Amino acid sequence: MGKFEQAGAGTLFLDEIGELSPHLQAKLLRALEARCIQRVGGEQSIAVRARLVCATNRELEAEVAAGRFREDLYYRIHVVPIDLPPLADRREDIRPLAEHFLARARDAAGRGPARITRAALATLERYAWPGNVRELRNAIERAVVLGDGERVDTGDLSEAIVRGTQVEHLRDGVREGRLELEAAVEQFEAELVREALIREGWNQTRAAERLGVTRRTLKIRMDRYGFAAP
Repeated sequence: MGKFEQAGAGTLFLDEIGELSPHLQAKLLRALEARCIQRVGGEQSIAVRARLVCATNRELEAEVAAGRFREDLYYRIHVVPIDLPPLADRREDIRPLAEHFLARARDAAGRGPARITRAALATLERYAWPGNVRELRNAIERAVVLGDGERVDTGDLSEAIVRGTQVEHLRDGVREGRLELEAAVEQFEAELVREALIREGWNQTRAAERLGVTRRTLKIRMDRYGFAAP
């Protein structure tokens, strides 16, 4: 049985429908218009009773204009559109989603941190999330797999997220007139130095290697920004 037949009178969900080839688009349109299908190699028509729900991260109107998506299929499926904003535009969802993914990851691993610190949540809520919810889920799963404490803290998040958060914060400061370019660059450098020192347990030799500078250069930066080993 194919997916339409398996769905029966239920719901058939087609994810990433914008990726369908022209050949499959034509087949799908035919099934929706005729409300019936045939099994491969079969002769009997089978009624299509399922409700169809489609999802895509593409702008289908633009795909139609570019000739990559059939206009007739677009209008056939475009009955009740639901626009879901990217995660960066609904930051109030980040905390409950992160806590949900943490519980799932702990159950799957049979271990892992029990909660997320305020500092880590603040970092997650400031990040731009170009990969949307999937990227958030992967970030939490990574923290559970690699973490060995009772909490997910900022140090358990990937460098890309921490650094991306810093860039967003500084970009907002420049955009809003709170920071001039030179001050933003200096603040970003200070954050990079502090992050490297924390991740390397304040071992200056390893932190300098992580930053790609000499130990003497790192020491000069530490003195400039008032950093000292705890």
